[in-house]
Amino acid sequence: MKNILKRFLILFLIILFSISCKAQPGVVLPINYNTRLFSHIENGTYIKDVANTLLPYTGNWQGTWQGKTILFKIERVKITDSSPNGDYHYEDTLIVNYKITDNNTGNILHDNITVPDINVNITTSGREKNNELTFFYINGNLCSSCADFYLIKNLSNANQLTYRFNLRNGFWIENNCPYSSVDSIPMIIPEQQVILTKVP
Repeated sequence: MKNILKRFLILFLIILFSISCKAQPGVVLPINYNTRLFSHIENGTYIKDVANTLLPYTGNWQGTWQGKTILFKIERVKITDSSPNGDYHYEDTLIVNYKITDNNTGNILHDNITVPDINVNITTSGREKNNELTFFYINGNLCSSCADFYLIKNLSNANQLTYRFNLRNGFWIENNCPYSSVDSIPMIIPEQQVILTKVP
């Protein structure tokens, strides 16, 4: 009987804690706050990078692969995440601009370094886990091709990240796309592991 009462008390405290932790308007929650545990985040809530977990990924990062150089410019920004029904909250995220250069000719193959934040096509798509962060890439100018990749921190060298391509995503081919399948659409970003070094 004592064990049943103890279990009931623990369950009651968990439910009470869950109800009291529901996000209120204007509340600041840590970026690792699991929104899936709660049914709703109140309008105006700010999911903030209070522990600065995103900062080690910010800056200019450069790496080479297959005769090309990629430069990532990564910034932490506060965005408004809104839905069609009018619900909204604020959230810290990373946005990525990039430039790809041919090492043999010096020609710039792709450059969106100066694209405004609202038009950036790479953003974080998850929370940091095991010293790595997931990013989502979509190219609206190339049949809306999209992919995921990881940036992995080097714990012994803060000026180095490992870029690891994860997978191509694609659930449809646009009607005006000249390619017959998702896999035949050229991928601008590297589809292999690349070591990135922090540069000024």
